Amino acid sequence: MNEIKREEVATEEEGISLRDVFKSIGKKIWFVLIGALVVALAAVLVFMFAINPVQKSSSMNFEIDYPMSEDGKYPDGSTFNYRDIISRGVVEDAKAKDESFASLDLDKIFKKEGISVSATKQSDDKNAKYTYTVTLKQSYFKGVNAEAFIKALTESFTSFFEAKANSLSYSIDGTTFENASFKDQLRILDEQKAILTAQYDIWIKEYNAGHVVLGKSLGSHRTDVVTTFADDVRTPISTQLSTRGYEYFNCKTTGEDVKNRVVDLQEERILNEAIIVGLKEAMNGGTGSEMKESFSARGSLFAAGDGNETDSSDKNNIIIMPNESDLSSKLAYYSERQAILSQQINNLKVNDKTHETMTLEDYETIAAKIRDYGAETLSKQYREINSRSDTLKSVVAAIYKGNTVVIFNSQRLTDNGGTSLAIVGVAVFVVAFAVFAVIAYFVGKNGKKKIDIAENTPEMKDRTEENKANAEEKE
Repeated sequence: MNEIKREEVATEEEGISLRDVFKSIGKKIWFVLIGALVVALAAVLVFMFAINPVQKSSSMNFEIDYPMSEDGKYPDGSTFNYRDIISRGVVEDAKAKDESFASLDLDKIFKKEGISVSATKQSDDKNAKYTYTVTLKQSYFKGVNAEAFIKALTESFTSFFEAKANSLSYSIDGTTFENASFKDQLRILDEQKAILTAQYDIWIKEYNAGHVVLGKSLGSHRTDVVTTFADDVRTPISTQLSTRGYEYFNCKTTGEDVKNRVVDLQEERILNEAIIVGLKEAMNGGTGSEMKESFSARGSLFAAGDGNETDSSDKNNIIIMPNESDLSSKLAYYSERQAILSQQINNLKVNDKTHETMTLEDYETIAAKIRDYGAETLSKQYREINSRSDTLKSVVAAIYKGNTVVIFNSQRLTDNGGTSLAIVGVAVFVVAFAVFAVIAYFVGKNGKKKIDIAENTPEMKDRTEENKANAEEKE
């Protein structure tokens, strides 16, 4: 009989309605809600701190405007490379700008490519600007304000331009200048002045003559160069070097150098004298044999009839007459040269002596005089022109410092990758709610089944009938 009753109970429960299901869940609604909320919250935390940081990155877009950017060159003339924005030196400088960046592991970041940069041309125009994007993988920048770091990075890159400008050297190399002859030193100073003037012309074209840098206009800076080693200074020095015979000396000249130079000049004077005699003979209808022998000694070919001559200079810098067909022009040239030689030879001796009686000590006295002259004239001009060179370097560095700017397209970060925490939270809550609802239903169902079975046992039936009888007696 009991078995029959149990089958009846089971048959009845298999036919439970949807209403019975919701009624069963409703009795345990707080269990379902709290369970679903806990699971959803746990899922959000997992995505926030474990999954998203690995997948997520932050980026900012910006432009870089710097002087002469249309040339695509750094201040030192090297080619601009946007990848330098995340070069090791620039990133290290950015890290040092703020103590909050101290925890960054740069070795790991570079090894795992935790930082990257890309460039996008704004249009197809040849001179179109580029937009640069720096991207940081968040897993390598935990606890760091990514926006602040990217801005520090761009600040370091602008300093990178200034450093390139400061690395420039417009100055004349001291050793090269010191070892050059006075004649070559004149040439070096002329070339340096031309270089500095040309550089200021470039910057004046880029901006204007009135553009102020370091408290002065570019036009004023240029004028300072033009008035340095001006003609009223250069011309007297050039003349003195020629008349005194100092052209091929320098501030390292010794007495032995002076003595050897005098020997060269004397030999040239002897040869010139023979040429002059030959020219005069040729002009008077002679063969000019003396002249031919002298040219042969100089290593030159000369034909008196057509004036055909090949220029050459030996190691002693003896000057050879340029090609001339006119004998009278040749005669004028060598006569003038002879006078200069005599003047130079005379200036390279002690006043009360001849070269035949001069000692090496006497020549050392002349050498000291030559060195003093160089120090008072050409070395002084060298220092002045180098001072202008240093000023140009400072001007260029200041121009790059003041005109290299980063323009952000947005002042806020753009987050890329990862999963929306709101979506994760809602999705997990819905699934968890359904799971807990099912659990609540089956828990309630099993509990009811146990109660029904217990009520249909003989003991429970006897107790129920006894309770009913007691109730009737009381009535």
